[in-house]
Amino acid sequence: MTKKEKFAKTWLYFRTGYSYYFVFLVSGLNALMIAYFVVILGTTCESGKSLTEDGDILCLIRYLFPHFGLFVLFTVAVGLPALVAIGRWHYTRNQYGTHAYVEWETNPTLYKLVGHDQLTFEIMKELIREIKERNILNSEKLKRLNSLEEKVDHLLKGGTTK
Repeated sequence: MTKKEKFAKTWLYFRTGYSYYFVFLVSGLNALMIAYFVVILGTTCESGKSLTEDGDILCLIRYLFPHFGLFVLFTVAVGLPALVAIGRWHYTRNQYGTHAYVEWETNPTLYKLVGHDQLTFEIMKELIREIKERNILNSEKLKRLNSLEEKVDHLLKGGTTK
């Protein structure tokens, strides 16, 4: 690997780590801190007010979460499952096809390979048939080739490799 390739790979790993993990954690913590310290603790709670008056819901939240740790624990306990459910919905019901299409369209390697899999597998099947017709394989290799042919047939019918 050349120095340029090594640098490019390291730069990619840095950008990925920074944008996906570091910034994600810092922005999440920032949002929690602003919500708690500025909004909740910044609210002046006066005794004798009813819950219908402005600002009293924040006083109730301040009463329920007297410490930042409790606020974080509650937010994580409620938010984590909710965000996992939203993320699952996003990928299974909403945008995954769009993500995959854009990736396929913009990645030259995928653009050349994916989408032509029908043709590729048909060529593989033809080569397998040709090898079998020549009758030059021992029984073990023929068994492996038959197994491979079954997998190719399965993929051609829309199956997966799992």
